[in-house]
Amino acid sequence: MGDMILRLTGLEKRYPNGVFAVRGLDYSLEEGGIYAFLGPNGAGKSTTIGMICGLCIPTAGKMEFRGEDISKCPSFYRSSIGVVSQHGNMELDLSVFQNLKIHAMLYNLPKQYYLKKIDELLQVSGLEDKRDEKIRALSGGMRRKVQIIRALLHDPYLLILDEPTVGLDPASRQAIWDILIALRRTGKTILFSTHYMEEAHIYADSISIIHQGRIIKKGTSETLIKDLGIWCRIEFIGEEKRIDFFSSHEEALSANDTSVDELIIRKTTLEDVFIDLTGKELLT
Repeated sequence: MGDMILRLTGLEKRYPNGVFAVRGLDYSLEEGGIYAFLGPNGAGKSTTIGMICGLCIPTAGKMEFRGEDISKCPSFYRSSIGVVSQHGNMELDLSVFQNLKIHAMLYNLPKQYYLKKIDELLQVSGLEDKRDEKIRALSGGMRRKVQIIRALLHDPYLLILDEPTVGLDPASRQAIWDILIALRRTGKTILFSTHYMEEAHIYADSISIIHQGRIIKKGTSETLIKDLGIWCRIEFIGEEKRIDFFSSHEEALSANDTSVDELIIRKTTLEDVFIDLTGKELLT
C-alpha cells in the first residue's frame, strides 16, 4: 500500500436530540488497499460512510484527502471518489446505458471517453448483453454491478461502498467481490462497510471494528485474532458456559478442568474477536 489518501480526525455526528451516531472517530487509510468497517446495524458505519461521501455533515472533526482539508476543496474531492450506496438510487425505467450516460454527463466526461469506458466496464462485469435492459428488469446482483460501474466511470482514486452485498444471494455476492478484487489489483483504493464477518475476514487488508460510534479495534484479520489468542477453549459446566483464549493449542489443552461436562477447543474466529470486544453477536 502507498501514500495516505484519507484521514479523519475527531469526527463526530450528533443529532439535535443529543444522540451521537459517531463520536470522536480517528481513522486513516492508504492508497491501494481494501479497508472494512465492521459492525452491526446502528454501530455508526453508514453514518461514517455518509460523512466521508459528503452526504452527511459532521458535527465536529476534520477530514483530509491527500493531505488537503476536504472542506476547502469539495469539488476536487467529489470528483476523486466513487460512491456505491446501500440503496439503488437509479432510474428504474431507464436502461443500463442511459443510467450510466447520465452519470457521465453529470461529471462532464467527454463523449468519446465515456462511450468507450461504459462498454469496457460492462464487458469486465459480464453485463455487456444487458446494456439496453431497463434497470427494473435486472436482478439485485446485476443492479449492484451497474452501481459499481457507475461509480467507476470517472476513474476515482477512492471507491466507497456501503454494505455492497447486503440482500444478495451467495453467487451474486461472490460476483461483486470478483469485481472488487480485480479493481484492487489495478491499485484502486476501496473502503466498504459490512456486517458480514466472512467478507471482512477474507477480503479486507485492514478491518476497523465499530461499536457505538467509535472504532474500538483496528488491524488485519490475522492480527486481531492473534491479539486475542488463536485458540479458543469453550467449557460447559452444567448450564454455565466459559470461554477462554490461548496463544497455542498446547496451552488450551493444558488448562484442563476435571469438573467440565463438555469441552470444545477450536481455532479463534473474527466473530470471537468481535464478541469479546463488544459483548454482542453479529447477526447476518
